[in-house]
Amino acid sequence: MPAIYSYYFIRCFIMAYNFNPHRHVKIWLSKDKDIFLNLENRIRLVKMRDINPADEIYFVYDSSLLSPKALEELESFCAKYGIFAKDVQKDVIPRCHSEEEKKLIEIYEDEISHLEDGGNLAVGSDILRWLKPVYELGTYTDFDVHVDTGKLPETVSVEKPLLFSLGSYAVKSDVENICINNDTIAVVDSQEALSDIQKIQKFIYARCSKQPRYGYGKNFIERFISTSRDRLSELFSPSLAEMILDLDPNSKVLTILANISKGKTAREVRKEVIDITANNLCFGKSVLSDNGRLHFGLAEHQVITEAANLQRTTVKQQLELGWLSWLLLSKAQYKQIEALAAIKDDNEFLTRMREQNRMTILKSSVVYTSGPGALLSALFDKLFYKKDTVNKEIMPFSFACYGLEKAFVSENSISLHAAAKTVATKMQNTEVGKSNDLSWLQEGQNATAIREQKIREAQAHMPQDFHDMREKIEAHIKKIQADLDGCFGFYRHRERHAKIHALQSIIGHFQEHSFDVSAFNVALKTYRTKDISASIGKSKTKELIDELELFGQQAKHYMVTDEYGRVVARQLPLPVGDNYLCRSPTKKLVTFSS
Repeated sequence: MPAIYSYYFIRCFIMAYNFNPHRHVKIWLSKDKDIFLNLENRIRLVKMRDINPADEIYFVYDSSLLSPKALEELESFCAKYGIFAKDVQKDVIPRCHSEEEKKLIEIYEDEISHLEDGGNLAVGSDILRWLKPVYELGTYTDFDVHVDTGKLPETVSVEKPLLFSLGSYAVKSDVENICINNDTIAVVDSQEALSDIQKIQKFIYARCSKQPRYGYGKNFIERFISTSRDRLSELFSPSLAEMILDLDPNSKVLTILANISKGKTAREVRKEVIDITANNLCFGKSVLSDNGRLHFGLAEHQVITEAANLQRTTVKQQLELGWLSWLLLSKAQYKQIEALAAIKDDNEFLTRMREQNRMTILKSSVVYTSGPGALLSALFDKLFYKKDTVNKEIMPFSFACYGLEKAFVSENSISLHAAAKTVATKMQNTEVGKSNDLSWLQEGQNATAIREQKIREAQAHMPQDFHDMREKIEAHIKKIQADLDGCFGFYRHRERHAKIHALQSIIGHFQEHSFDVSAFNVALKTYRTKDISASIGKSKTKELIDELELFGQQAKHYMVTDEYGRVVARQLPLPVGDNYLCRSPTKKLVTFSS
């Protein structure tokens, strides 16, 4: 038997688990007790339901974080869109029985009950996805992961009982760096995956718990840095490995976290970071202390000036990396650092440094305690592997190994065996909210607010869009009729009459103050005939029908249709309920002409 056939025979023989890609889990823990889910994510969920009409979708929430009003809206929303709601307090915690799960619940409850003292809802979500009553519901995906399982069979054969968004890229000849993400997770067989799940549960608990104090051993970040140094020394010369670690911005952040973490829980660390970066004076004092400078007796402006000078020195060092800048920084990151170094005003400069440090340290604290960093350490003992090892032992854990990354699309993931250039391009997308939401950071919330404002503007204009569509259709009917009356009216006589008939039928879906999207969709097939599409070039009639179909789809996804599937030009509540037809507050109410 040829080698290639032997390979595929062995692969098929190994595949022992049937993955059902049509069951999904979404988790949202709300910081606003009156809103169970923000506008952008509601629209994403509605779109996901529309794209995957037969799939099961579960929405996990925590009733202790919501008001009666929000809970009522949640129930109404889920009933309307066929989504199964699961309450953490009633449906999850009471069904957790293992010691590992009980310990994780302790961390979870500490996080959500101290939201003003470093508690983090992203950590809460990270924990929930590793509790059995949640992961047995289906494949977990973040809200910014696009899901489309329409082309997938009922089950897909896979080699591992646990799947991740996992990729890799070459760092030196046949050595690859593996990258894992927890934005897409499938527990295919919970019993077979139990040992790996327990490893992850134990790692998250250990990393979120109180770390050793000074003199009582290394904390987990110190061990991670030490392991990274040892592995880099295997790939490069020890001196070069040390230089890379010393100059790598990510390594510097981890060193800061390692120092702050002494004797504290992960939540207490985040609380300290928030306090230190509360304002320029607090941040300046911290910078001086970290550099062995005394700040007692100094005036506020002196603290800020000295701290700014120290921070500028650090920034200049990053710009003077030479060829190492290519290795450690993307082009976009380098330009950002250049722009930062060009700021002359001490207050402005320190403000930018403070905000940047806060975001980076808080993000890293979550990544390495409950997020991807914890998963990586729990499941794999190294960051770098031989390509052959990646293919045989690591690749089967990846959605991409089975082509499933096309159904679960994450902008934050890296493909298997990715080219260094591709990874560098992705790294250049440093803008918050570009590749993922980061909704638990203030910067991520600001980016979400901008996107939601655009959504509201689109919602507000949709009735007018449909009104304009009607006018375009009526104008096209007149044009076809004029062509029939012209000297070449005999040409495509039947097709032109078919087009007029179809367009007049479409006009019938427009009432005085509404457009019936549901009725139009039901009749859509009758408008997709050869006669209607007939044209020397592009068919204007077909183009109008396609445009109206797209508008109708957007109306459903943007939740501007009523319970009868109509876009109605009348005032409805703005985005808190589950039906919105938005009206711009600065414009008159849009109505359709009869």
